[in-house]
Amino acid sequence: MKKTIVWSGVLLAAVSLCGCGQKEAVHVSEDHAADEISAVEIQNDAWPLEILAASDGDVHVDLDGKMDKKAEKPKVVLKDGVLKVMMGREEKAGIGQFSLGKGGRAAVYIPAGMDAPVTVTNGAGDLKIDGLT
Repeated sequence: MKKTIVWSGVLLAAVSLCGCGQKEAVHVSEDHAADEISAVEIQNDAWPLEILAASDGDVHVDLDGKMDKKAEKPKVVLKDGVLKVMMGREEKAGIGQFSLGKGGRAAVYIPAGMDAPVTVTNGAGDLKIDGLT
């Protein structure tokens, strides 16, 4: 009986320590004119991702959440007309890319009339697309 109680305490301590990794808040918010963008590429490993219709003529990217301090930080890059939204890489995907419980949220707002291809590579995160055809 004592061994069960001791092992339960050790297991509880180990789970508590694993869940208390050093996290840091991440906030990225960028706006780009739709006429500057010829394609959108979204790379998402673990965050819930929403792709929604923008209420104006611009493309908006909002990333909010907490990540392991050692994880690669999200980036938004516009280069040669391609807007790249990167939240981790597939080869680095893992538990450090997101936090359990209160995690991150990624939202990309695209004008409904924008005629540019949107490519999404989504890992373990939920994906919601609404208001676009």
